[in-house]
Amino acid sequence: MQQNKKDHSIIIGLSISLAIIVFGVMFFIVLGILGYTSQSVDRSEVVIKNTKIMPHTITPEVKQKPYFTYEEQQGFKIYSVSVIGAFNNWNKSATLCQRDDAGVWFVTVDLEPGEYEYRFFINNELVLNDPWADKYMLDQNNEVVSVVIINDDGQRANTTGVQYDLSIRQYATHSFEQEDRIFENYKIFNIYKDKQVVHSIDCTDISGLSAIVAVWYRPDGRLYGYTGEVLSASSKDEGYFLYYSFPIDEGTMLGKWKVHIFANGYFLIEDSFTITDGNSIEIQDIVQEGEEIL
Repeated sequence: MQQNKKDHSIIIGLSISLAIIVFGVMFFIVLGILGYTSQSVDRSEVVIKNTKIMPHTITPEVKQKPYFTYEEQQGFKIYSVSVIGAFNNWNKSATLCQRDDAGVWFVTVDLEPGEYEYRFFINNELVLNDPWADKYMLDQNNEVVSVVIINDDGQRANTTGVQYDLSIRQYATHSFEQEDRIFENYKIFNIYKDKQVVHSIDCTDISGLSAIVAVWYRPDGRLYGYTGEVLSASSKDEGYFLYYSFPIDEGTMLGKWKVHIFANGYFLIEDSFTITDGNSIEIQDIVQEGEEIL
């Protein structure tokens, strides 16, 4: 009788173990189907991974062709996107993108196998790189450009892995560059006292090749201008300070200005600051603007 009970317990134990194994296998199969990933994103760092986003409005037949996508991000309003590159002679109106319901701008292009340099032309005024490019390289003008790789089947290679990586240890808006690199974050500038607005970015953990671009918008919303600087892995160990500035004079428009910072076309930072002559803007209004960096 004791032997029968022992055999019965063994059978129950084996059955439970088998059920656990089967459940575990089924669990991971389901997660794989759903595209589960255990990776988390720390938004305090800028980490760009080359994960492709295919707009849902692209049909299976069109997916076989090379495609380009640019995804809208909160704080950066987009009205139009076109792809300019070596394959269309950098024509700003030749390759226009469509927008899907998820806010992804996309276009498909017939391309022969090979590598092609390109960029995005956004809102008919701003040139940015593709955050999901197959790779980045320096062009003949020593500027960073995006590169798409087309395989022998005429499809986009869709390379994977981290194309570039950087962390921002400190960001500040101020009126001059300091040797000690410790900044007070200014929000109010006077056209009679301050000669420039400076944005400083302390970058570290740099890998790959990056173009960090600063874009300024006037108080009336119009583009003032933009400038960029190249970062490479050679600055990885010691980190690197970037400074972006434009001059202030008596003709500078008064009011609340806005600056956007991009890394290879990826929207990193939105900041704002106020330029005043000391009389036209009430202190109460300035305080209500707030000082958050989005």
